[in-house]
Amino acid sequence: VELSAPACHKTLGDLEMSLPNSTKANPDRVYGLDQQFLRHDAKSQPWKPLDGGPFEQQPIALSGATNGLASARVIRCQGTGTRSSESTGLQQAAPPLTRKLEGHITFMFVLEGKACAALGDEGKRVELHEGNSVLCPSGSPYTIEAGSFKLLQVVLPDDLNTFVTS
Repeated sequence: VELSAPACHKTLGDLEMSLPNSTKANPDRVYGLDQQFLRHDAKSQPWKPLDGGPFEQQPIALSGATNGLASARVIRCQGTGTRSSESTGLQQAAPPLTRKLEGHITFMFVLEGKACAALGDEGKRVELHEGNSVLCPSGSPYTIEAGSFKLLQVVLPDDLNTFVTS
């Protein structure tokens, strides 16, 4: 995945090139604005709980590769996340994942499945399918409902730790 704003060129894959390639031209692999190539091997990275609900996260080491410009993680949710209420024993839907970032832009891309989200102060509902994306501007709240999906989340500038949970 390559993100740039504004998008100033097409990016095409070279399926015949093996990576990593020769380091003779750029041994430190540092590019403009101290950016580095990053390969994330999702199969070897652990999943961690996210907010105690049905959501899990897999951090991606993007912050170091972008010199603090961006951070990223994959968020997944399996099923609706229903659980029994301790007081009544009845099934309840898991709480959604709700965030609002001040001073940050959030980009989300659905890798697998389908995600339902409510965006902005008005809570406009959108259904995001595999291959769809959404950009949430600074200060704009968003909510992701429990379901069956996996999505890539990129935050600019880097600061996944400043999430405000509602």
